[in-house]
Amino acid sequence: MIRKIIHLVSRLWFFLRYPVLFCSGRIKSKGTVWNLGCRFLIDKGNDVVLENAYISRSRFVCRGESNTITCNGHVYKTKMFISGKGNRIVIQDGAKVYNTTITLRAEKSEITIGRNTNTGSLYAVCMGKDNYIRIGESCMISDNVEIWSTDGHSISDKVTGELLNTSKPVVIGNRVWLGKNSVILKGVEVKDGTIVGMNSVVTKDTEPFSVVAGNPAKTVRNNVKWSGYYTKD
Repeated sequence: MIRKIIHLVSRLWFFLRYPVLFCSGRIKSKGTVWNLGCRFLIDKGNDVVLENAYISRSRFVCRGESNTITCNGHVYKTKMFISGKGNRIVIQDGAKVYNTTITLRAEKSEITIGRNTNTGSLYAVCMGKDNYIRIGESCMISDNVEIWSTDGHSISDKVTGELLNTSKPVVIGNRVWLGKNSVILKGVEVKDGTIVGMNSVVTKDTEPFSVVAGNPAKTVRNNVKWSGYYTKD
């Protein structure tokens, strides 16, 4: 009886400590720590490249063909899902991606999180063809932030069948601060140094080094800068 308990405990520890792989695709790992319940479901013809990364309690799914996930940062409690053809998810050096869901259902499209960017919890969705979400360097993304470069479902003219809501790229500049519960919608460029207030919905381009807030978000102040340190005043 004791031996059975020891065996079950050791198997459970192995399951938690090491990744579980269901792969016919390729995983390339160099200088990477990946443990604590990671899951990889990679179809044939897709690649996951992990270099000098730390991966924990995360899930990677690649469906379709010629898709790639490249990670050089810290990824914790995160889900990455790709389906389609020729798509890429890129997590650059020093990025800390926590509690995040990235969904890429597209063709020749991309989601990139730049160097030294931190996510509290992010939900990013990209669909369509030749579409993208690009998040710059040294950004601070707070809890429950959403970025959509698509509406998710098509809307067309009832008579002509013309598609009325095509997907459009989203660009987040460098050193952008996205406040809690903010939403960035398709076709928007949030320019360098912008601060987006809590619960804001950004529907159009912002000005550099500005504060925007509201639904829809409007500029409330210009010529600002922010610090990643906690305030003392």
